[in-house]
Amino acid sequence: MVKSFRAVMTVASMIVAAAAWTAPALAEQKPVSVVAVKATQAPVIDGKLDDAAWIDAALAGSKMGGFVTNTGDAISAGQTIVFVTWDDQNLYVAYKNYRQDMSKLAASMTDPGSPVWNEDDNELFIDPANDKTSFIQFAWNALGTKWSGLGDYESWQVATSKDNQSWTSEVAIPWSLLGVTPAEGLTIGANFTSHDIQADQWNCWSPTFGSFLNAARFGEVTLAAAYVKPE
Repeated sequence: MVKSFRAVMTVASMIVAAAAWTAPALAEQKPVSVVAVKATQAPVIDGKLDDAAWIDAALAGSKMGGFVTNTGDAISAGQTIVFVTWDDQNLYVAYKNYRQDMSKLAASMTDPGSPVWNEDDNELFIDPANDKTSFIQFAWNALGTKWSGLGDYESWQVATSKDNQSWTSEVAIPWSLLGVTPAEGLTIGANFTSHDIQADQWNCWSPTFGSFLNAARFGEVTLAAAYVKPE
């Protein structure tokens, strides 16, 4: 009986010790990250994902899925897949937003600077210095109507398209607009988000556990060399 009691106490002690070790590890857990391969040819910003740059990004793993709500308490009902690539001029991002009923897609705003986040939209948050405190926000709806925290609607490009299952957006953000000199190995902070009106969900790649404006919870994008297909 004594032996059994000691065994139980030993197991209990191990559980407590494991919990004490795990808690700090979880607290220090880094946000999500992705490696963006360099495009050998810039994608045409036309709302169609038929460029070689997007194929290379997909094959190289320069893509993000598994979106969750901004509060981190549910898997997104309408999933979004994001692809990312770059060249010496721009950061390129493509969003594929799946929706249960495309006839209910909310998209009516057409004036630049409109609050497009009140409709089905995509947003891009960039922390150029990756300092976890500052960021530049870009947003657009399914019509390609743009909003920017910089108040600039001309320097960056957006094009959108839709089919009976999803809507797609392609974006090109000049590095000069971000104040960044791109180079292999550079890491910037970023988050990729979408608003799903039908599901009443704010969805994102990296959950911010509240407002999307929490730069401390952004993920990280590291620039890498071009993808080389295996022979």
